[in-house]
Amino acid sequence: MKDLKRFCLMLLAAAVVLTPLMALATTADIPEYGVTVHFPASLDVFTHNMAADNPVLALYDTTADEVRGMLSSRGLAAKAQDIAGKFVITLSLSSAGGQDIGLMDEEALLAFASRYGGESYEVIPHQSGSFLMIKNEEARQITCVFEGNGLLYELRLSASSRLRSSMTSILKDIIRHTEFSLGQ
Repeated sequence: MKDLKRFCLMLLAAAVVLTPLMALATTADIPEYGVTVHFPASLDVFTHNMAADNPVLALYDTTADEVRGMLSSRGLAAKAQDIAGKFVITLSLSSAGGQDIGLMDEEALLAFASRYGGESYEVIPHQSGSFLMIKNEEARQITCVFEGNGLLYELRLSASSRLRSSMTSILKDIIRHTEFSLGQ
């Protein structure tokens, strides 16, 4: 009985440790920009390098070639669909010069946020620089922008209805788990 109890405790400890890792189930590698983005398991993710036999393709009655075409035509590196249909997240990356958002003063941050239609914003520190999370409640969008080291990273959530705090949390988790290998 003592061994069974010990085994159950070890199993529970393993579950606690592995649960956060399993929650970030889909990875989008974008080697041309040195970026790896980890998306939660609650999203169906489409990327340029999807395997032809990826089960998500069958759910949406599409092919890997059609996904690549759709992403390319929209200038996207990835697209993620909430499985409940409440929102879509898009990721676009491009080469761009610019100042680290964390080094901007209040006036520059306001101007930057207004370019994205921002009604409110939050600076989110990251080990590779800072993100600016910009909310536009009226347009039902949240945009997270990273600019630095020659890269412009734009992660945008578009909701089908009112924005929720859980949506903000999802974006923050994606940002926290984004990896940059910007020649460092």
